[in-house]
Amino acid sequence: MGLRELAKELSINPTGEEKTRFIQEISGFRKQFDIHKIWIPIELSEHIESVAIDIDKRCHRFFLVSGRLENGDRNQKQINHLIDLQEEFYDYVNSEIENVFEELTKKITNEVSAQ
Repeated sequence: MGLRELAKELSINPTGEEKTRFIQEISGFRKQFDIHKIWIPIELSEHIESVAIDIDKRCHRFFLVSGRLENGDRNQKQINHLIDLQEEFYDYVNSEIENVFEELTKKITNEVSAQ
């Protein structure tokens, strides 16, 4: 299963197994990039790396928020803020990430076509 598919399957309170599987998928994506980036121009390499880092940060923030929601010592305002942060992640996964991957695909295709 790919990174996009795993992201879309994450629940509000992901299990330890789901977190581990998702982090492994991100690591795999970054490892593949690290192995093959010498074959692409530096600008594209840097763009792909920034996308991977951004996805990684968003996922870790999502997991942190999920963990904080599990610990019940929060007032309603804090809970609402944490839920808003979760919703931002879901919005990213359900709409923005598709555009990010489409842009990556176009950049890679343009580079391959030029060679």
